[in-house]
Amino acid sequence: MKRKKRNRMLIMIVVIVLLALIICSFFEYSKIQDLKAANIMYQTELSNNQQTVYVATDLINAGDIVTDTGENANVEKQTVYTGLESYNYITESEMNTRAKVDIAAGVPVMYNMVTDVVVDNDTRDYEISVANLTTDQKENDVVDIRVIFPNGEDYVILSKKQITNLNLENCVFTSQLRNSSICFSYRRCLHDNGSKNLHHEIC
Repeated sequence: MKRKKRNRMLIMIVVIVLLALIICSFFEYSKIQDLKAANIMYQTELSNNQQTVYVATDLINAGDIVTDTGENANVEKQTVYTGLESYNYITESEMNTRAKVDIAAGVPVMYNMVTDVVVDNDTRDYEISVANLTTDQKENDVVDIRVIFPNGEDYVILSKKQITNLNLENCVFTSQLRNSSICFSYRRCLHDNGSKNLHHEIC
């Protein structure tokens, strides 16, 4: 009788241990499956955000030509992870354009970092706030800035300048000017003639 009791106890203990092992195995299996699913999602997200873009291989100074061929090559295609759309980066059609800003080595070259307009090394963004703008003036318009004297004479002091950071209400905008244009054409004209007696017009 005692032996039967002991056998039943042993069987119950074995069953309980087996059940515990099965339950632990189930939780471990579920945990492994969750980790696999998370890893697949992570890999999918990385793959969706992976693009091949042009990356600067050396420091590119403002005004330098951006190219991937020849001895002066300064960009190459590399695969990067990014959340930006592909149109934000330069493509083959932007090769041999000029850098608008300094681009450090290893930095993906963005579309707005280059221009097909020649940018000299001494070109700077300059705020212009004494010119009259037309009511339909728009961002990125290319304009001439004229000075009109009280006697009716006028001449162009800045030619074919692109309008950026436009504040039409206050007649303020930014344009890229060379230091020589800032010092000798624009500021000198205002200083020598007195801006109060002059009319500056965009056309």
